[in-house]
Amino acid sequence: MGSDSHPGHHNLPADGGFLFCRGEVKKTVKQLVDEINAAKIYAAPWVDEEIDLDGAIRVAGQDLEEHRWYVVGTVVFQKNNEFFGVRGPVSLKSESMGFRDVEMECVAFEMEQVPSVTYKKK
Repeated sequence: MGSDSHPGHHNLPADGGFLFCRGEVKKTVKQLVDEINAAKIYAAPWVDEEIDLDGAIRVAGQDLEEHRWYVVGTVVFQKNNEFFGVRGPVSLKSESMGFRDVEMECVAFEMEQVPSVTYKKK
């Protein structure tokens, strides 16, 4: 261990490598994004069935875009205090279609949480 290491603290390699916690290897959000983009996934809502998301949870769906035979959207995932999105087909409008028929691979990217305000009647 280098002089920058302290008991109870975790150091990340400069290349964004794995985070080590109590003997377990944890994926960073950047690594998850890279892994998803390399995997050629065709259905955003089921990315967690194709890739081990290492504890990341689905927290939202947004930016829906209607097309004649399918809907594209962004599925937002949270891992610890970080967020990433997966944009791609989220639903099909034809029972005779599969997600691969849309011919659109999902794209993953890092995101940030933006608080918003809403109002309600008293």
